[in-house]
Amino acid sequence: MWSKRSSRSLGKALLLSALSGVFYGLSQPGIGLWPLGWFSLLPLLYAVNNRRPKEAFSIGSFGGTVAFLVTCFWIVVAVNRYGGINYLGALAILLLLCLYLGLYFGVFSLGVTVLPKNTAFAFGGASLWTLLEYLRGHLLTGFPWAMLSHSQWRIPILLQISDLGGAHLLSFLMAFFNLALFLSLKGKRKALFYALIGIGLSLGYGLFRINEKDPSPRYKVAIIQPNIEQLIKWDKAFQRQILKIHKLLTLKTLSQKPDLIIWPETAFPQYFPQGELVEELLQFLHTLGTPLVFGALRVEKEKTFNSAFLFSQDRLSFYDKVHLVPFGEYLPFRNTIERLFGSVKEAVPGDINPGEEIKVLILPWGKAGILICFEIIFPELSNEAVKRGAELLITITNDAWFGKTSAPYQHLAQAVFRSVEQRRWILRSANTGISAVINPKGRIIKETPLFKRCYFVAPFDLSKKRTLYGETEKMWPFLFLGIFILSNLQRSNRNRSF
Repeated sequence: MWSKRSSRSLGKALLLSALSGVFYGLSQPGIGLWPLGWFSLLPLLYAVNNRRPKEAFSIGSFGGTVAFLVTCFWIVVAVNRYGGINYLGALAILLLLCLYLGLYFGVFSLGVTVLPKNTAFAFGGASLWTLLEYLRGHLLTGFPWAMLSHSQWRIPILLQISDLGGAHLLSFLMAFFNLALFLSLKGKRKALFYALIGIGLSLGYGLFRINEKDPSPRYKVAIIQPNIEQLIKWDKAFQRQILKIHKLLTLKTLSQKPDLIIWPETAFPQYFPQGELVEELLQFLHTLGTPLVFGALRVEKEKTFNSAFLFSQDRLSFYDKVHLVPFGEYLPFRNTIERLFGSVKEAVPGDINPGEEIKVLILPWGKAGILICFEIIFPELSNEAVKRGAELLITITNDAWFGKTSAPYQHLAQAVFRSVEQRRWILRSANTGISAVINPKGRIIKETPLFKRCYFVAPFDLSKKRTLYGETEKMWPFLFLGIFILSNLQRSNRNRSF
């Protein structure tokens, strides 16, 4: 029977929910207190225990909002310092986004109140959590940022199950442990036994995968990190100097005979091929004799694309970014927004156009899938590249927008999971860092510090193998949905509460 709660009880519940949010945020990359991820939902579960569904939704949404305020505070830096929006407006944008993201915690909290308080509670709750992460990754163009599993990005042994079920499988395991621990503290320990078996199997699989002997890498890549300040990146007075910086850093790598050179997103500081520096760039590329990937804004028939170019064997091929950043690269409902609030061209000057499809670019010795910036956070895009024959993945980005915050680490963590999910080397060039080379086991072989002009040469290899996750990616949401439905079928009046 549901008991009435006093305002003091509600205040305690909100504090517990906020504590969950703080734990969740602190566990994420950047701050990186990763063990908290395994306990971050526990205070929230106490907060909503025996609450009415409507109350649980509100309490959970509050905790979720706190979680993303801790995780995504860097949005204020991005939209204020580089978007031209004052602090009050930047804080409002952050709060609106976090309120939206907090709703997923609210739905989770509502869901667990109607689940039976037995082992099905852990299975149903974990599957609901995972389904909500899937939904967050697709609804309103998708924002699968700071998932529960991402807190474990520096623990390779735990990441290995991602080639079976993606980052979502690890999220399921972590949510299941949180729920099972809650049940155990309420005197029902069967689910915790299952959770420990699941963790043990995952660690065993991880140990097996990590100890597999890999062939020695056959190729070398030169990663260029020019560290161009965002405020001067498009200033005409600095454009020739910016190109010169890229060229000089590239020339320093040639003594190590790299097989591939990678510049970051929009490395070329003008529109391509209209810019006056295009000829200078092409002449430089012709003299190198080494394949080179670079980013630039491409203009065709009065349309602008965020593109990655590959110059190889005197041929230029390109890929246009297909998944754009809303409010960054384009403004949804621009006409309506400007009619209501006036011009916002200073914040979002013009709309970038999306490319038509994921492409694989051909190198002399293999095939590369290229993901630009934000695209690396969507597992379905890297999977599509591998389906089309990509033997390695390249990601180029400009994270200068984030400043010295946790965001560059959160962005890099996504690439770590993509490497394991597809068992592909990932080569990452970032304008201001973090540039990195990641092997198929999710180990970062080499990485750069933030906001330092530098370069490095590191080994890498190719792979043609497909993973279970790669073959079954679209099936996993239906599996979790089935688990959730079966868990609800066990509900009865006598086990709805403790």
